[in-house]
Amino acid sequence: MALPTPDNAAIASTIHWLAARPEALDWASWDGEHVVFHRPSGKTHLVNAAAFHLLTRILVEPCALARVQSGLEQAGIAQPEPDTLELLQWLDELGLVSAG
Repeated sequence: MALPTPDNAAIASTIHWLAARPEALDWASWDGEHVVFHRPSGKTHLVNAAAFHLLTRILVEPCALARVQSGLEQAGIAQPEPDTLELLQWLDELGLVSAG
């Protein structure tokens, strides 16, 4: 599926995002830094607080962009919606989330 650009809000609002299954991810965290090992790809990624919250708390069930944004704000992570969409797209490219 071709993912929307941050400027295409109409398409972006219809996509639901879901994190990889918890058993596919191994985490290490220290001093606010988070590293995730993605078992299926064999790759390790350093992720920021927003990505950590998305993968461990918010995207445990399919969520549209508005709900993702609200979840980040409730976690005290304020960022513009285009940045959230770019983060979701990056996580999708890594195989850590899926868009549908």
